[in-house]
Amino acid sequence: YRGDGQSAGNDIYHMLNSEARMVWIKSLDRDGNWQVYIKPTAGLGHSHGRFEINSTNGQGSQWEKGYIIQPTNIHVSVGGGSASNNQEYVNQINYHYMCLTWSDVPGYQKIGSYTSSDPSIDLGFTPRLMMFRKFTGSDWYVIYNVSGNPLTFANSNDRYFYLNDSMNSVDASSLGSFTGTTVTLSSTLASGDWCYYAVK
Repeated sequence: YRGDGQSAGNDIYHMLNSEARMVWIKSLDRDGNWQVYIKPTAGLGHSHGRFEINSTNGQGSQWEKGYIIQPTNIHVSVGGGSASNNQEYVNQINYHYMCLTWSDVPGYQKIGSYTSSDPSIDLGFTPRLMMFRKFTGSDWYVIYNVSGNPLTFANSNDRYFYLNDSMNSVDASSLGSFTGTTVTLSSTLASGDWCYYAVK
């Protein structure tokens, strides 16, 4: 899409036919980190999850570096935020941007959040890839199976790496366990509040 330089209301239309629960935006005309919005599960106490992919900064202000606000089943709204000099990250006039959107797809894909008081998530399916980010943390955990099989956390074929780091992948078997389609996270991924993405 092309930025319009306005402080609010540049609506970027998608074709998900459901609410966009995760949004990634990257300027194609300037240096800068990917801007990410993840909608938390209702009742967690966070109105939004706003991060940068290639950064170790924790959750930022919803208005920081331009805003991405309340995506709907039709569009994502972006703007310059409270400080117009931050528009270039998501909505600088005549700048070009890439916008990627994801929604929940029952039985295939799920986006949400959880807290340390209840670190179990019934996904409704067994994923082949999961991604986690702590609201106040610094790392994006990406967990996958090297053979392309569903995750079990039961053997060394399940690996993880940090999306915002150059580390090699390492054994993920200590990070959680599955009972049917419910994953229960270990203390590494269950201290504080977290958001997640899971895909089959």
